[in-house]
Amino acid sequence: MAYDPSYADAIASIESGGKYGLLGPVTKSGDRAYGKYQVMGDNIGPWSKEVLGVELTPQQFLANPQYQDAVFQGKFGQYVDKYGQEGAAQAWFGGPGAVGKLERKDQLGTSVGDYGKRFMSALGPQAPALGNAPQAAPAQAPLSLAPPQQQPSVLAQLASLAPTQQQQAQPAQPYQAPQAPVLNAPQMQQIAHRINLAQAFSKIPLPQGYRGFTYGS
Repeated sequence: MAYDPSYADAIASIESGGKYGLLGPVTKSGDRAYGKYQVMGDNIGPWSKEVLGVELTPQQFLANPQYQDAVFQGKFGQYVDKYGQEGAAQAWFGGPGAVGKLERKDQLGTSVGDYGKRFMSALGPQAPALGNAPQAAPAQAPLSLAPPQQQPSVLAQLASLAPTQQQQAQPAQPYQAPQAPVLNAPQMQQIAHRINLAQAFSKIPLPQGYRGFTYGS
């Protein structure tokens, strides 16, 4: 049995606005529609017996939202299996004999065709079943006629990273400290003489108040 919760929402939006306690106007035959899906009173007994196994009165049906949902699911699902979605809505509106008779109208002036279109509009776009959804073919890379380029080997890659002969560093030369100049004997004697004079002058006491030599103007 085909059934989708969106079917109930679509029919309820047309019939009652989702109100389980709604009573429709009395028809010329003296009957009226009951509940969220506006099931005619004459259909409540046989439909509830068929779907629930219990024959309900219109009052029992109106007082129980679960009964209303179950009966709608059973009967509307049968209509979908037999007539398709829009055909099921036409059958719900005017009975199975009204399917395809688009110009037939009820006492309020609504036609079978208009009711089916309203149902399909309320139903909205339907997503395909996951099991039947077409799978997109994987994208294929464009065919190339150029010969494939060979990747350099690991040894070649390492060789490309090695410096060339001109770039190779020269071996480091050992560090050589600068050599001190070699002094001859006369130069050594002169230096020693200067050191002795400086030591001798450092031992001479300076007069009190001496502040260094002054030169006349």
